[in-house]
Amino acid sequence: MLPLAGKVAIVTGAAGGIGSATARLLAERGAKVAIADINAEGARRVAAEIATNGGTAVAIPVDLAQEDQIQEMVPLTLDAFGRIDILHNNAADLSPDFYMRDRDAESMDVEVWDRTFRVNVRGSMLCCKHTLPHMPHIRFDAPPVDSRVRIVKANVADRITLPRVFDAPFDIIFHLACIAGGLAEQNFELGKQVNLDGTIRRLDLAREQAKHPVLIYSSSIGVYGQLPSNVTDDTPAKPTWSYGTHKLIGELLMADYSRKGWVDARTQRFPGIVARPPDPSGALSAFLSDLIRSLSEGKGFVCPVSPEANSWWMSVQCCIDNMVHAALLPASGLSLERVWPLPQLRASIAEVVDAVGPVYGVPARELVSYAPQPEIEERFGRLPEARFRASEALGFHHDGSVDAMVRGALV
Repeated sequence: MLPLAGKVAIVTGAAGGIGSATARLLAERGAKVAIADINAEGARRVAAEIATNGGTAVAIPVDLAQEDQIQEMVPLTLDAFGRIDILHNNAADLSPDFYMRDRDAESMDVEVWDRTFRVNVRGSMLCCKHTLPHMPHIRFDAPPVDSRVRIVKANVADRITLPRVFDAPFDIIFHLACIAGGLAEQNFELGKQVNLDGTIRRLDLAREQAKHPVLIYSSSIGVYGQLPSNVTDDTPAKPTWSYGTHKLIGELLMADYSRKGWVDARTQRFPGIVARPPDPSGALSAFLSDLIRSLSEGKGFVCPVSPEANSWWMSVQCCIDNMVHAALLPASGLSLERVWPLPQLRASIAEVVDAVGPVYGVPARELVSYAPQPEIEERFGRLPEARFRASEALGFHHDGSVDAMVRGALV
């Protein structure tokens, strides 16, 4: 399946140049595209080219200086495709009457200034204004579509705002928030506040509930530190970074609060999850996600480990499946030991690159180059064989194959 299959994009200024190239690429990746441009003939030509090449597109004439035309662009897109997922504000007025006439304030006609701002600045704002209300599925700050969903913005380490999250009791809590490895190592105070103080605060709020919840704690293989040649359920945790230490302390806290009967905590030690959000997280393992995302988009990528480097992988889809499975396991069938290293897929960078190519239809090998960094190679590229029979017996699983992992990474 193409990576943008089922998505709908509006591209303004798409009759030529960067806009038309963007529209063609979106269509090649499976998106349906609205070709919006003041040049109606050019927009129809690009839409026809996309259709000839097997894609789906509609031409929509629009002058971004006119708000009523922008308002009309949105329902025309919805009528054609039923939804909007992507807005690319690309348009700018490059007509001969205005282009390059705004370089000299002393002699510039004010109409040139006004037209440039009406199209290039105001037009982009109006496109957002009239399109975003039809994109609630990708807006985290929008009111939830489902009345059972509540969004609370809060710093997990803030003793004042965090209690707002717990103003109603929970049956299940998924504890995912953390300051990741590299950043926790660089900024000890921040890592301590979020990974330790924040975790204790959430545990205390959970135990204050009348009904004690199931709490799924996401730990990490970072608790192991230097790994032996073969890893099993009995491999001891000996963290060598603050992040791993924080996670191990969290595991012990979960066990202690569970022993007291305050929560039913279930800890999962995750391998490298791909693909994580592209925003910087401070995780040195983020390159695993960046590799798949960049190559899938046809972009070049410089890999900080060698092609032979072996890592432990799990797609975000598989990660979600395992977390939900952990939450739904009957407590009566579980032992008191509830720290589960999860089954993982061990694969080399080269194997992953070779899987990305056919899955996303890109020349992956040609797009990647290698510049190994010794520290990253040692920490994330030399992971040995591992077998965790306890979690396998409980029904936890890995992706099954590199192809499946790559497909599940970008959901």
